Amino acid sequence: KYGLDNGKSFSLTAIDSSGNAVASSIYLKDNHTVYALIHIMARSFSKTDGLSLLVHRAVLKAASLNCKFDFLGSMIEPVEAFNRRFGAIPTPYLNISKKSRFLLALGK
Repeated sequence: KYGLDNGKSFSLTAIDSSGNAVASSIYLKDNHTVYALIHIMARSFSKTDGLSLLVHRAVLKAASLNCKFDFLGSMIEPVEAFNRRFGAIPTPYLNISKKSRFLLALGK
């Protein structure tokens, strides 16, 4: 409610020809970027392009606001593939690795 009242967020819903909600999404916005926060889809409409329509509209809205669009990434392969269809480019924020205590003791 705070974000909606202050123009810092917006939501979109895709509706079919019968008036049923197919998919919904919530986006956050700052002065430079629109962030994709949540996407949900009715299971019975999983074979439709409801989510694609919402992302398309959100990207257009970001462009109209002169903002970048941030998909907020995912390491889940189907989600990452979906985001790439819109031209998303992976940007690593963290590089996490695990070294054994033995290698750490050897200084490697």
